[in-house]
This record gives sequence, structure tokens and C-alpha cells, in this order.
Amino acid sequence: MYLKYREAYPSELSFLIDVLQSDSSQNREDSSINEDELLKLVSRHKLIGYIYNTLSIKVSVETRNQLKTQYERHSRHTLIFVRQLILVSQKLEKWNLPYIAFKGPVLSQMLYGSPLVKHSVDLDFWVPLEHIEKCHEALSDVGFIRVKPRITLTPKQKKKNYTISHHYTYVHKDEKVVIELHWNITNPFSLLPLSFNEAYTSSIRVDLNGHKINTLSYEHYLFYLSVHGSVHKWARLTWLKDFSSLLKQSDFQQQRAACRLADRFQLTKPVNQAFLLASAIFDVAVDESLIKNEDFSNSLFYTTPLKSMTRGGSRLNLEKIPLLFYKWHIRDSRIYRLSLLFRLRTHFTDWEMVRLPDNLFFLYYLLRPFLLIFRAVQGLLCRNG
Repeated sequence: MYLKYREAYPSELSFLIDVLQSDSSQNREDSSINEDELLKLVSRHKLIGYIYNTLSIKVSVETRNQLKTQYERHSRHTLIFVRQLILVSQKLEKWNLPYIAFKGPVLSQMLYGSPLVKHSVDLDFWVPLEHIEKCHEALSDVGFIRVKPRITLTPKQKKKNYTISHHYTYVHKDEKVVIELHWNITNPFSLLPLSFNEAYTSSIRVDLNGHKINTLSYEHYLFYLSVHGSVHKWARLTWLKDFSSLLKQSDFQQQRAACRLADRFQLTKPVNQAFLLASAIFDVAVDESLIKNEDFSNSLFYTTPLKSMTRGGSRLNLEKIPLLFYKWHIRDSRIYRLSLLFRLRTHFTDWEMVRLPDNLFFLYYLLRPFLLIFRAVQGLLCRNG
């Protein structure tokens, strides 16, 4: 099935997939490669840290110089993020605050032996809800400023925000490093209702430049990366590359534990999807006993990500209905599916625009449609202005 779809892929995308497999592209030469398009794909899929050394020897001098500039920029950016990851983790430990750092440099170190492979847009810290406010103080103490939401929340807003969102966003005042401070690992929580305590109990420590960082266990990473990639239709090659590398490094017991988690949380589809895609695209050996549905490989849920790899991350309204249909099938849960249908509610962006006292909080629900339209028009005017 994958080979059928790959025939329609641009030659540049197929070439990058081969390069990511590391061994299969060692002697490949392809005169049909458009190097400008190749550079665009490297940027869109966030691949520079994964393939710089391998790709540089296969392209022209001009493209090689552009890749070098991109890699140097990526390395400087990532080193700053690594520094702040270490400093923040040390601060949380000093304050006896439990945390799990996930994705980003810590996953890069865990999978590739270097924090410089993965590109980091932000640093993710997951902490128990009861410690969020204390963690907010700790982050403020080391120079981070909360930017989402920017306002000081009222007691009612704070309580409501914990149910409709899953993290606060911070930016360092000097180094511009972004941190997402999570109290849930996904939004909505009903997508992956894994508790922090359960994940923390089996968490592991990764050595990052002599500093031990708490992160997810292999089975929880297999489970989480499956769901995360599935939600985004595996549109970025780095997500599947990470999952495939994790799959290679994990043993059968860890893989089976991830599948048991999938059964328990009614998330077998995204885990099946991840295993099959890793096998098809990156040729990772997968034990067939772990795949729960024999017909799954012919389903729309399997073929959708094969198509999405050629597309950008568009958020056009025309795509929202098909995306809703796709997301509907990720988890076989009534609560999760209801949350997909009823997401138009109040949000902290509304509270930032209109300040109301807690006794008038109910008015936000009435104002929501008008504020959405206002922001849409405002955004359109800004783009055209």
C-alpha cells in the first residue's frame, strides 16, 4: 500500500525518506532532484539535524552552503534550549517539584545520543495540576514570563482554564526560549487521559551533558508518540522517524506494554497506525501479534497519513470537516467524541479582549461567537494590510 502512494510522491520527498533510512541512500544519485524544493522540504519537515551530514555530500556546493547555514542556526538555537532545559529541571528539583520533560532535546538525546538532532520549537514540562502554580513561581524565578494567557486570571477564569486548556506558555525574557507547562499531556484530556502519577512512577532519567532529566518510559513514549503523530496525520517526517527509532530501540515487552495501554485507553488505532507506518516507510521489524486488526492496513485511517506527507499543515476551513471525521476515529470513546463536537466555548483569548468580573463570567459564552468573528476579521485585515 505504501509503495502505491510513494509512486506519486515528489522525487525530493522520496529521496529524503531514503536518506532518513541512512543505509539505503548511501550510493543513490538522482538527477531529477530539484534542490530548491529539497531545501523547502528539509525546512518544512524539520529535518536538518537528522540528515545534515548525510545529505551535504549529495548536493551541489551552493545547496551545501545553505544547508550548513541552516544547520549552524539550528545548532545555536538548540544549544540555548538545552541550557534552559537543564536549568529549569534543576530549579524544579531544588524546589522538590515533580516533573516530566518530554519531546525536544531530552527525546533527541534518548534516541540519537545527542540533543542536537531534533528541532525544538518549545520545551515541554508536565507536572501535576496541584503543583502548577508553584511551578509558575519557579519559572518566573529563572526569568520566564507567561505569555499565554498574558493576563492575571481571576479565580473563576483559572479554574475554567484548567478544564479547557492543557498548558501555560512561557517565554524567557532574554533568550526567547519557549516553555509549555502542562497539567495534561493532550488537549482535550479525553484524547489521552493518562495521569501524571502513572507516567511519573515509570519515568526514566536521561543523561544530558551530565545532568539527569526525568522523561517518559519507553512504553509511555511509544504510546504517546503514536497518539501525537496520529492526531497530526504524521504530516512531518521527523515524527515517524522518532517513533521508528524508538521502536528499534525498545524490546518486545515494552512494545507489548504500549499496546496494553492502547487497549486500556481505547487507542489501538493510532498505535496500529504507527507500527504499520514505521514498518512500511522505515522498514522497522514489527511483531505481527501486536497489530490488532488484520484489515487495518487497507483502511482510510492508514492511508490518510500516507497522503498527508506531501501536504503542508494548512488550517483552511475546508479541511476542518474531513479532519473532524478523521479525529473522530482516533479514540473509540463517547466522552472524547463529544469533546470534538462541543469545543466552541469560552477561552482565555476572550478574557484578554473583554475583562469581566467573575459574577458575569457566563456572558463569555454569549460573546464567544462575536469575538471569534472579530478576531477572524482582524486577522484578515492584518494579513491584507
